Amino acid sequence: MELIVFHNRHRTHLTGGHIYGGHYLDKGTLHRLPTVPSLWYLGVFLTEDLQWQKHVSIMVNHARSTI
Repeated sequence: MELIVFHNRHRTHLTGGHIYGGHYLDKGTLHRLPTVPSLWYLGVFLTEDLQWQKHVSIMVNHARSTI
């Protein structure tokens, strides 16, 4: 599991600062959720500022390697 925090890079002051991760307790064991700058969900690469450059770049490289 990973945590991503979506934000507008020009208005980062609205989030109240950096979020370094989360944690939860399961059956007495503490688990940590690291924050990531991007993740893959349902076939789409999402970034924290919701830009498409990373997704397009990965899909283009995948298509080139298939050809």
